[in-house]
Amino acid sequence: MMKKILFILLLTIPFVGFGQNIYNINDLTFNQDSSLVLLKSNNTPVSGVLKQTCKRKGVVLKNKTQCEYSYKNGLLMSTKGYYSNKQISEETQRNGMCIYYYKNGEIECMGNTKEGKYNGVWKWNNRKGELVEELTWEEDELISEKVYDKKGLLWYENEWISDNSYIQKRFDSGGFVIIEGTATDGKEEGVWKYYDVYDDGTRELYKEIIWNYGKKIEVTLM
Repeated sequence: MMKKILFILLLTIPFVGFGQNIYNINDLTFNQDSSLVLLKSNNTPVSGVLKQTCKRKGVVLKNKTQCEYSYKNGLLMSTKGYYSNKQISEETQRNGMCIYYYKNGEIECMGNTKEGKYNGVWKWNNRKGELVEELTWEEDELISEKVYDKKGLLWYENEWISDNSYIQKRFDSGGFVIIEGTATDGKEEGVWKYYDVYDDGTRELYKEIIWNYGKKIEVTLM
């Protein structure tokens, strides 16, 4: 999996309150490091509401939804979006719980943010509401990833050690590790270990493979 999925909102938020300002996207711009949303006319941070088609970083939305982005002092504080059938599509906060929904009402994913950054465990579900993936973040840094099969059993887990490298463990139906090794850019790297698991839960190393960026170099049978 790519380290960064997919995914939080493209713009930042307005504060909804009495006498709130309503903005047009054509009247807004970013500051130099894109950390604040400003009025083009005077480069002041915005506080108010922007209504437009919902957008997420790196994601093409199949179903267009309309969002209300709430800003305070140039920072995106919250969003709320709806599908054309009036079903809610997303609710997010700069600090707190964020939830995205499928058009059928099932939760697509949910998790917390801290100052607009992914933080803690984010859970992803399929359209039936079944868990398929868990990502653990620390202020936008991906720490680990768990992927589940169609039966809801843990299939594999990645523990990130750098921007493009991770340690992967693959599991059998009993939850035992049967394969483990390091990958770089999604390709096997170094020594990978392969295990047999017995009925009593014990496991035995039966093979090691040395990889070089996805190319098999050497196989050793135990």
